[in-house]
This record gives sequence, C-alpha cells and structure tokens, in this order.
Amino acid sequence: MKINHRLFIGLFVVFLIVIIFSLNIGRSLAMKSLEKEQQSLIKPVDLFKEKQVIDFLRSFYTFEQVGDNYGNYKDLLSKELQMKEAERNQLQTNPQFFGHGEYVKSEIYLKKDERDEVEVICIVYFKTSLMNDEGTVITKGINNQAMLKLFYVYDSKKNLFLVTDYENLESFDG
Repeated sequence: MKINHRLFIGLFVVFLIVIIFSLNIGRSLAMKSLEKEQQSLIKPVDLFKEKQVIDFLRSFYTFEQVGDNYGNYKDLLSKELQMKEAERNQLQTNPQFFGHGEYVKSEIYLKKDERDEVEVICIVYFKTSLMNDEGTVITKGINNQAMLKLFYVYDSKKNLFLVTDYENLESFDG
C-alpha cells in the first residue's frame, strides 16, 4: 500500500510539473504573438521623434556662408526636395550679407496624421553675423528667430522620415 501511495504521489508531482511547464510554454507563445500583433499595429508615424527635427534644424541653420550647409542636411530631404534645393541654390546669385549661422535652440510642435505624414511648426533661435560686400564680418553673433513649417513623410526604403517640403512662416529679430 505504501508503494502505491508513493507511486501515486510521485506521478501526481510529475503530472503537476508537466502541467506547469506546459502552461509556461503556452503563456510565452501567447506573449510573443501578442507582441508581434502590437508591433504590426504601430504605424511609422508613431515612431517619429523630435530629435529628427532638431538634427535637421541644426544642419539647416549652421553654416559659414549661405548654401554651404546643404551637404549636411541633404540626406534628410526627399529626392523631390533635393532637386528643388539644387535648383534654388543654382539660382541664388545675389551677394550674401549674412553668414556664420549657428543653431541655438528651437520650440517644436508636431502634428501627426494617419497617412504616415508629420507636420512640424518650429520657432528656431539662431545666430548669424552681418557681412559687407566683400564677405568681411561687420557684426558677429546677431540673435535671430525664424518660424518654419516642415513636412515629413515616412520613407520605407530608408526606414526614416524625410523632409518633403518646408516654408518660412515668419522671421523676426529676437
């Protein structure tokens, strides 16, 4: 009788261990499938970070002479905007009376929509230097503010949001 009782307890313990082990495997499989399902629900627009805007603004507003910073932010632009910028830079023949731009900080306001697009309005604080016709600095470190509207679209090939367009909304001295 003692042997049957021990055998019964031993089998019961083994049975409990198998059930607990099976439940843990089932739970972990369910968690993995839930994680995959949640990841598929995340839209690229949800992955947009303010840091992307700051990186663009820092590259856009930091320069020695107007236009020489294009290489710094070119990769952050869509192909269409790269072509527009190249045309715009070729047309610019007027003498520049400011240079030595330096990004200081910005206030950023994001508007995300359901089509993987992000609209950003920024108030950008930056410094420039006033220059004469020959390019000599007359006044250094002039504080400026600009209001800029940026349009971003998700590029699935680059797995990155790219600027598709921008417009100056307003400029004023700080």
